[in-house]
Amino acid sequence: MENLNTEAVIEEQATTETQVEPDQVQQRQFALKQKKKKRNLILAVSAATFILFMALFGVNLIRYGMAYLDFSSKKYESASTQFEKLENFLNSPDMVIEADYKQALVVCESDPKSCVGLLENLLDKDHKGVEDSYNQWVYTYATSLFGQKNYNDAVTYFSKITVYQDSKAKITESYYLGALDKYAQGSAFYTEAFSDMEKAALENYKDASEILKGWTYDQAVALAADKQYASALENINKLTDYKDSEALKKEYAYLYGKQLIADKQYSTALTVLEPISGYKDSATQINEANYQLAVGLYTNKDYATAYPMFESLKGYKDATAKYYACQDILYAWKLSGLAVSKSASSYPAKSDQMFSIYDAYNVS
Repeated sequence: MENLNTEAVIEEQATTETQVEPDQVQQRQFALKQKKKKRNLILAVSAATFILFMALFGVNLIRYGMAYLDFSSKKYESASTQFEKLENFLNSPDMVIEADYKQALVVCESDPKSCVGLLENLLDKDHKGVEDSYNQWVYTYATSLFGQKNYNDAVTYFSKITVYQDSKAKITESYYLGALDKYAQGSAFYTEAFSDMEKAALENYKDASEILKGWTYDQAVALAADKQYASALENINKLTDYKDSEALKKEYAYLYGKQLIADKQYSTALTVLEPISGYKDSATQINEANYQLAVGLYTNKDYATAYPMFESLKGYKDATAKYYACQDILYAWKLSGLAVSKSASSYPAKSDQMFSIYDAYNVS
């Protein structure tokens, strides 16, 4: 009985396997087809990419060859333009720099100024020959300018390469010679001439310091002759024991002080005259300036400030009378309670004159 059952089970399983097997086969075949399609697609894309790459590479390679041909033919501007369009293809960036450098050297022979500009634009590029060529051609151009007596521009270019050869010395010499030229052209150029000679003097170049002293002295004398005493004094004060400069310092200060008084600039006049109070009648001029300041205060009824000023000027003009007038007014104010509390202590304790309050207010 058991054998019959077992055979039945086996027969049933066999029947089932026979039914399932065709489905699995179909699935496997479908999967294989899909894999084949995917593989073919990948191959097609790869082939297309390769072909495109080769096409582009080939075009760029041709362009590179044309650019290099121009470079070899010394057509550096054209080569630079073409290499630049190739961007990062092979060593195109380096070739752009090299072409520009070669072009600059070509320009140098006929136009050193433009050459310097071209090389200057390459200084921040990684090219071992640029800096040396730049220094050489800047020096050459600056020396040419120097030879043409174009000292201003010579200084400009020598200043770009101060550590190259004798450039620093050339700068100083250019200032010196340029200053002489400018001074010889007349007063319109004196300011520039002085400035340049001062720079040469700072480097102790030749007789620059002595020339500068002579120019300063001559300028002071000329300005004084033209009654420009402020400028004359400013110039002569730059000198120490040069010719009669010490005597002229007092003379110009004296003349300037008198000029200021005439222009009613009394406070400024005092700052100029007080240091030379013993010179000529400077003391009288100082009194005049102080007197006029005091009169101004008196006129504006600032008697408290004018009072001590007139006191120091007793005996000069009518300063004594005005001193007593201020005293009477201030004493009257003090008695009447008109004095400001903070100022009352500075008011006179008595009046030395027999002026009435009415007269005191109407002193002329």
